Amino acid sequence: MTFRDVANLIDNFLAKRITFKKFEDDFLAIYLNEYEKFTEEEQDFMDNINEKTEYTSGKVTEEERNYDWITHDEFQKWLEDYKQKNIKFWKGQ
Repeated sequence: MTFRDVANLIDNFLAKRITFKKFEDDFLAIYLNEYEKFTEEEQDFMDNINEKTEYTSGKVTEEERNYDWITHDEFQKWLEDYKQKNIKFWKGQ
């Protein structure tokens, strides 16, 4: 498992080739089982994604919005922006 696998998973989600559920399941499997294989910088990158997925839902109530919950579509937009801010991970692959 390399960061290239994580980057491919992100790219597949952003291209809408996989659903949020599939992304979340696959990302969590990598995060829980492969985390130690990544550099500290890669781990920090993945930590932020993991935290964001924990506050993502298909439907978000007003009360949940008060606690920074977002929808799947909002997560996709956030992840696209987050990828662009961290494009160095893609350029180094």
